This record gives sequence, C-alpha cells and structure tokens, in this order.
Amino acid sequence: MSQIIYSSENSDSRFEHGPFAVKDAEASESVARPFRQSPSSSTGMSQVVTLIPVLLTTIRHRGMTFRLREPVAVREEIVDGMWVLESERLHILAYGDTRQDALSSFQEDFADLWRYIAQAQDEQLAEDARQLKATLLALAEPPRGRR
Repeated sequence: MSQIIYSSENSDSRFEHGPFAVKDAEASESVARPFRQSPSSSTGMSQVVTLIPVLLTTIRHRGMTFRLREPVAVREEIVDGMWVLESERLHILAYGDTRQDALSSFQEDFADLWRYIAQAQDEQLAEDARQLKATLLALAEPPRGRR
C-alpha cells in the first residue's frame, strides 16, 4: 500500500496516512476517513469519534521547524465536539475547538518539551524526564529557524 503525504495550507505539519486520502478538516471539502464512534450523548455517554492515527513527520511552531527522524503516531479523536490529539510516546495530550486549534496546541506542547526537557541538563531532570529527553533527542533534529 502506498502512503499519502498530507500537508495543509492551514497547517504547519505534515501527516502521512495509510491508504486513505485525507482533506484538511478546516477545508470546505468533507473529511473521508474510517472511524470508530461511541454511543451518542443521548444515552448519557460522551460521543467519541476515533479517526485513523496520523503519522507526524514535521512540527512547526513560532518560526521553528522540527524535522522528525521517524514519524510519530498521533491519535486523533473528536470527543463531544472537541478535537483531541495524543501521542503516548511524547506524553502530549492536546485539544481544541477545531482540528487546527488542537494541532497548534500539540505543536506548542512539543516545542515546550524541546525547550524545557530536551535542552535541560540531566541533573535537573527526574528519571522519567530524562527518558523523555532521550526520546526527544533521538526523534527530532534540533529546530531550524527562530528560537
């Protein structure tokens, strides 16, 4: 199966998807992707739509560009109308009213992790933070652009 690289004009990140073409959620065209949906809120439960995970290959935030050495899986869900992006590997859980808001939050969280964890001295970090630092340094090239 071939992979499709997704890059939105509204987005500063690139996504790779499996055999499914994806349009930007902010675009006027519909998003056509397989998903799993939970019971509706009429049953007193939250409504959750889980989309096919995306693979993040580049992260941009405030003029900085992080090139990832390998794609990072990002789970994408819509929970009661709120967009949620999560990477367990990076310990990032970001959300927003729109897909773009959630993506912007994810990118900001990544940039903050780079600034405060990846660039910190090991002796300043707890063991779990040192492990996350190792993951960040192995995963991403130092950012290009404004810092």
